[in-house]
Amino acid sequence: MEKRNKLKQLSIKELIELARKADKKLIIPEGLKKSEIIKILEKNVTNKDIDKYLKEKRTERGLRANYDGKTYESQIMTYFSKKGYKCRLNFKKKGKYEIDIVGEKEEKKLFSRKKRWILVECKNRNVNSEDLRKFVGTYMAFKNRHKEDEVEGWFVYSGIADSKIKSLVKSYEGITLKRIPKKK
Repeated sequence: MEKRNKLKQLSIKELIELARKADKKLIIPEGLKKSEIIKILEKNVTNKDIDKYLKEKRTERGLRANYDGKTYESQIMTYFSKKGYKCRLNFKKKGKYEIDIVGEKEEKKLFSRKKRWILVECKNRNVNSEDLRKFVGTYMAFKNRHKEDEVEGWFVYSGIADSKIKSLVKSYEGITLKRIPKKK
């Protein structure tokens, strides 16, 4: 089941790349649906193959890894800017918390104005439930400071989420979990 969950999180393009790298003889015919590709890969790749493929996609360390993370944050900021948010990278509340992206937009109604905030945690790697818990603490602290506004949290990642994180996110109201692969 763990293998199927990992495969379901990958895009069709990534599944085809995985097939190519895991087994040189494994060819995925064009035009197959994602579910059909997953069935083929479930029988022909191991969890180790999947983990190796994901690790190869993220082998950078040090300054290069930091640059890669910043590039991913910029990609995600562009995503939310296109949705009408005025975004800032690396918002810090001195001694309290740091948020990768904070976006705001003012919603004007006939007789009122309301601010709508988004807080985005970006992880250019695989994620687990502990990563989510840390973000939830930051999200709650920000939300408590802006009680009169709408505040929404987004936990965005490029890798694979462990099986626990998806059930855990359901217990937190106002937080969305979304996989967005890094653009090359």
